[in-house]
Amino acid sequence: MQKEGSPVFLRYHQGSVRGVSFSPRDRYLFCSGAYDGKVNLYTAQHMELLMCYQIASMGMTRNINAVRFTSDGSRILAATTARRLAVIDVERGEQVMTYDNCAYDTKDRASLAADPICPNMAVCSSANGKVGQ
Repeated sequence: MQKEGSPVFLRYHQGSVRGVSFSPRDRYLFCSGAYDGKVNLYTAQHMELLMCYQIASMGMTRNINAVRFTSDGSRILAATTARRLAVIDVERGEQVMTYDNCAYDTKDRASLAADPICPNMAVCSSANGKVGQ
């Protein structure tokens, strides 16, 4: 917070927001994931929506219950209630990889962490509730 003021509420999701994450590369860039199956990318400096990514699984929208930037800020990881971990390329604006049956299917927020040094390493709670990488 650089100055005092009133909070600003961004209302770009149709479902409840389940996770937010700031970019390690750009201090004003952050993302949110929600129960509408979307991951949104914003600028906190201008309080604007920059991009919206729809996470799809077999043609069906799935709810997002965790989001996290990779350590280099180039990708966003999103865990879904369909037990899928989606990898989104921030600059291209598209889903580049998915891993099935590796994220915990829960209505609560899921655990999701990115390695602070290696951008290709992430850890999430798995389908059986145990931690996996």
